[in-house]
Amino acid sequence: MKNKVVEKYLNNFSLINTQGMEAFAKEQSKLLSPNLVAATTDYRGTLTEHGIDGFFRGLTEWSKHFQSNHQSRKEFLEDTPTRVSVRVLNRLGLVIPVNGRSASEENEHVWTEEFEVGPDGLITGVHVTVQLK
Repeated sequence: MKNKVVEKYLNNFSLINTQGMEAFAKEQSKLLSPNLVAATTDYRGTLTEHGIDGFFRGLTEWSKHFQSNHQSRKEFLEDTPTRVSVRVLNRLGLVIPVNGRSASEENEHVWTEEFEVGPDGLITGVHVTVQLK
């Protein structure tokens, strides 16, 4: 991967399992701009949060509906110094069942994450989209 900031961002999720949420939050905060715009789009609509605290609020809200093992395969669709787009490939747990299902297999959803990185090397935008099929 060319964009090392987004690469570190993605790798930091493994800290949740190995060192806990506090270590994850500390490391992730170093990569996020105070002016960050973080959005999630899924079957419930779009939630947009602002700033580093907003990012974590959005992540907490997302986690009430979806579960992931944080070790997903990734397909990079775009990878430049200022923009990264990645498709996340894995099984997705549905905390609140959708259409009677409590999980979505890799071929039953499309999960993409798009990032914008500012000139200072901090992430200024994150948009996570999960479309269930």
